[in-house]
Amino acid sequence: MRATVLLALTAAVASTFFVASSPATAAFSSGPVRITGGTLEDDSAAESGWMATIVTPAKPCSATLIAPSWVLTAGECFSGDVPGAAPGSVAGPDDVVRAAGQTRKVTWASHRGYLTLARLDRPIQSAYYPPLAQTDPVAGARTYMYGAGTGCVMCRQVGRYRSAPLTVIQNDYWNLYYGSTLLSASPVGTFTLGDFGGAQMQDGVLAGVLVGSGETQYNTAPTNVISYKVAPARSWILQTKAANPPPGTIVTVPTCPVFVCGK
Repeated sequence: MRATVLLALTAAVASTFFVASSPATAAFSSGPVRITGGTLEDDSAAESGWMATIVTPAKPCSATLIAPSWVLTAGECFSGDVPGAAPGSVAGPDDVVRAAGQTRKVTWASHRGYLTLARLDRPIQSAYYPPLAQTDPVAGARTYMYGAGTGCVMCRQVGRYRSAPLTVIQNDYWNLYYGSTLLSASPVGTFTLGDFGGAQMQDGVLAGVLVGSGETQYNTAPTNVISYKVAPARSWILQTKAANPPPGTIVTVPTCPVFVCGK
């Protein structure tokens, strides 16, 4: 009888240990954590060069390299990105962007709503630059979130990139702070400070920028994820890039059409 009880206790302790140690269970811890239970990404690989991080005196953020000289991230990731900031004055002198193992200064930045588009002082070559979504993902769509949070709210640095699956719950979720957003949930991952500004991707397309999390009436995980939508801002992003080319860029002037200038 004593041996039976001892065996049962041993099994119970072992079971508790392995359940608590599993990635899926770790994601349900009550404290602030980084993206957990997902996949550790090799952000140094050529095909992962689009995964960028921002380091500023203010706070760390994640970002997406959408073109050799441009990154897209969330508002307030740069030192001067405050409400009412004029275009070009958003980035501070100590703000840097890191991607594909390279570090660049930010020479110009502007924001729209809760998105910030920043231009780098020198290009970063990547094997892939995520295209911008033209439409919002529908409810029930399978997407992924990417971020470089450290799991420490008070820390001022970013960590290794991780990813986790996200299912879109609502593609027009109204948030008092962010406006119309994507509301999604992950069964295995939550995110913290350094994941702010990271990407929500659908089939390799940038659909959203991570801006928040929190329990809601739709909560099916410890925290749901709120992303600022990219599709409604797509025209602004493309027009802003075209109107503010990096220094030294050769701008091609279209030839005058024959029906205007004659032969």
